[in-house]
Amino acid sequence: MATKSMDLGQVMGTSAYQAAVKAGYTGTEADFNAALFNATNHATEETYGITKLSTSVTSTSKTTAATPYAVKTALDKAKQYCDDAIIAAINSSY
Repeated sequence: MATKSMDLGQVMGTSAYQAAVKAGYTGTEADFNAALFNATNHATEETYGITKLSTSVTSTSKTTAATPYAVKTALDKAKQYCDDAIIAAINSSY
């Protein structure tokens, strides 16, 4: 598919499909939407794409992205672990 640029002012307030038609897209809206939401269009470290979000703080998945909630939860757990280790070290010195 050829890439065509256009002035953003020409497409403000229109749907993505309408903007694509203005840029020369000739397929149906259903085909356009199917192409946008194609399940094989997953994001990778090298390419943009669709990414599934996760709130897990124990996942080792390379195909999901952490939500802010998951990041904060993991950070809070790490901080608590460090605080507990420092308290244990101080208490064992006495």
